[in-house]
Amino acid sequence: MVDTLRIVGDSLASSVDSSLIETLTQTDSFVDLKNTNLLSEIAESTIGIKILLPLFLMVIGWVLKLFFDKYIAIRPRLYLKLGKPLYSQRLLGYDVGHELTWIYESTIKNNSKHDAYDIEIFEYKPDSAEHKVITNRQELDRIFVPNNHISSNQDLKFEIKKTINTSPETLIRFEKKGTETYVIPGLKIPNPQKALRPNELNTIRLVLKFKNEKGKVYYTKFIRKNNEETNRIKSVKPWIINGLVK
Repeated sequence: MVDTLRIVGDSLASSVDSSLIETLTQTDSFVDLKNTNLLSEIAESTIGIKILLPLFLMVIGWVLKLFFDKYIAIRPRLYLKLGKPLYSQRLLGYDVGHELTWIYESTIKNNSKHDAYDIEIFEYKPDSAEHKVITNRQELDRIFVPNNHISSNQDLKFEIKKTINTSPETLIRFEKKGTETYVIPGLKIPNPQKALRPNELNTIRLVLKFKNEKGKVYYTKFIRKNNEETNRIKSVKPWIINGLVK
């Protein structure tokens, strides 16, 4: 009886050991399979990164280059120079008066290796139209036509004119004898180019608007005061609060 129980116990122990060994073997196989799948996923992910990351960086670099070229690198530099004004005087009629004109022989110089396109010229908005500096706007419109451009290291020459009209009594000398009125030779005011010079010519504030080849807009802020001229290249429209006019 004892021997029989011993045999049954040994049989049960052997069965348990076999089941345990089989379970452990299956567990090891499952772990190995998981590890293999994980390694495969990592390898595939690494290959994907090696392919996609350079493409992503290339796209980012291309976008940054476009941004850099458009807004920073390709920047024309236009400088305006007015020079010393000339003066002309024309008698329109003894009953009309004189036309006085101050003429600035002007030059825009493109001091860069980049072409400038669609150049326009504006002035600081005055209190009234009669205080505008530029009175020959129609002449300038025939020069600054749409799609105009100034090539690199080239210049554009033109004239800026300020014209005023005076009444007959301002410069013409009259003398009455009875019912007759006679004109006396000579001007009533000597050196009218100085005495009648408009105040707006004391400080001239102009703006050049232009584009680079990518279409980015730039501005040149120009100030002439006490015969001294300054040019500043800007990306933002100058005197935006007061305004600009043509």
